[in-house]
Amino acid sequence: MDNYEFSLKRLWLIPILMFLIIMLLVAFDSPFFNTKKQYGVQELVDGWDVINENTGASFKNIALTKADIGIAGNYKPVTMNCTLPSKRIPSGALIFRTYYCSVEVYLDGELIYTYAKDILEKGHMCPKHYNVVPLPDNYPGKEVTIVLMPNEVYSFSGFAPIYYGNVEDTYRTILESKRLPLLIGTFLCIFGLAMFITSLYLFVYHNGNIALIFAANISFDIGTYILSFNDLYLFIADADEFYTFIEYIALFCIPLSIIVFLIASNSYFRNWVFYLVAVLDVLIIAYTVIMHLLNINHICNYLSILHFVGISEAVLFIVRLIMSIVSINKKKDDEEEDIVLGVVQNKSTISSLVFLIGVIIFLICVIVDISLYIIRRDFGTNFERHSNINFFIIGSLCFVLSILLNYFFLSIEHISVENSAKHLKGLAYTDDLTGLSNRARCELEIASLGKKNREGFSIISIDVDKLKTVNDTMGHQMGDKLLKVFSDALKEALNDADLLGRMGGDEFIAIYKKGSESLCRSAMNRLVEEVDRCNSKQTEFELSFSYGYAICKNGRNKNPRNVYMEADKKMYEMKKIHHKERESL
Repeated sequence: MDNYEFSLKRLWLIPILMFLIIMLLVAFDSPFFNTKKQYGVQELVDGWDVINENTGASFKNIALTKADIGIAGNYKPVTMNCTLPSKRIPSGALIFRTYYCSVEVYLDGELIYTYAKDILEKGHMCPKHYNVVPLPDNYPGKEVTIVLMPNEVYSFSGFAPIYYGNVEDTYRTILESKRLPLLIGTFLCIFGLAMFITSLYLFVYHNGNIALIFAANISFDIGTYILSFNDLYLFIADADEFYTFIEYIALFCIPLSIIVFLIASNSYFRNWVFYLVAVLDVLIIAYTVIMHLLNINHICNYLSILHFVGISEAVLFIVRLIMSIVSINKKKDDEEEDIVLGVVQNKSTISSLVFLIGVIIFLICVIVDISLYIIRRDFGTNFERHSNINFFIIGSLCFVLSILLNYFFLSIEHISVENSAKHLKGLAYTDDLTGLSNRARCELEIASLGKKNREGFSIISIDVDKLKTVNDTMGHQMGDKLLKVFSDALKEALNDADLLGRMGGDEFIAIYKKGSESLCRSAMNRLVEEVDRCNSKQTEFELSFSYGYAICKNGRNKNPRNVYMEADKKMYEMKKIHHKERESL
């Protein structure tokens, strides 16, 4: 635990590390890394005439950034027109993003582009979409008219940037503005998939912690939402309706994934309040999905409910996590340990604090982004232009990293606990004098030999001669030395044995998990040679021993205890012979 407490003193390094990561990501997202465009990209901001028939708002020659059109919705069109630049650009196009509406584009009154009119007629939710409007060769100086037909009660209240330029240059400009979401979103998705596969394998085959599976789900949900929100899937596949739907599903699943993860990983969340919260999240997801698929009410109209639920759960999570940390500190003297993700109920709280830091950063970032969304939507102008989830993206990365660090610290602690358990087990089953297995360990091993064993087993019973004589004439200290020297010789000669142990006093045992007389004879010959070497090196006493062995071949149904008794009987017969030989001398 000393190393663990040492790590706890350096806990302040974690927020600094997270801050440095954030700064590196911000730097990565800077214009410094942008590429030079071949023809240049221009945003059409000024000189627009705009009419919103839903609110009656009308503007002449206004910048789109200042056009406060109010809410666009209810199948009432928003019409906007301006004059295109007089300079022609090769492969010129207009590219702009739209929200929950169909699109028609006219050039001097001639229809040149349309999108989602069939979706609108079916009454389905028009997805978010990047409209790429190729311009004919004679477009310079002509008037372009864009008609947006929203099919939701609240479709949008402003305009995303309208880019004019070469298609390739414009795509590059848009993707460069989404470099940070692309990096973090992709990382979280890949990390989530890798963690899910790994944790599932560990759970099935190695009794791993199920909480890791839910942690992987959080990472994948967040990564999917980040990529979907920033329309990055739309650049690789023409499935706008599907990816818009996936965006909302991923967003709605994030609170559920977090609460299930906390319940699975943290005993402080296993009460009726959080079970009820999890059930509520499931019901919300099921209800919104059913309503959307039945085309009764589209999923985008439930965003305000999700914001309320999300903020409420965020506050609840933070309060409960802080309470769990306080509770742990009050129970420092408890002997029981509950090693889990999220909170560790033991004397050290480092993993809990790491996780708490990540959760607080993430939840604060979520609250900030939701608050900014509501403020910009209800009190600002041109909300769609400034719509982003940058705080959420950074907070998500910190949160997933905190889970990773949390698991890292817990793994270290788990290894420490396992090593301590092995050490204690070793002390319980080790003979202090010789370092061999003690009688308790030997008895367990003998009992285990009764299990099915196709190769059979061999047991050698060994007794050190003249121990009592050495103890009586030279003292017990010299007798202990004799036993230690003999045990070292035993380890050297019988290093291939499956178990070497001291049964007590001057009695030793060797076990081979193979029934073979030649194996036993060879082992005893090596021991005789090793004992002779020991005697040639010291003159304080003369080592000698008696032995007997018994075998069980081919896994026959033979009681291991009886096999040991047979070997022991043979050992005593040899011991009697040795005793008579000494008396005759």
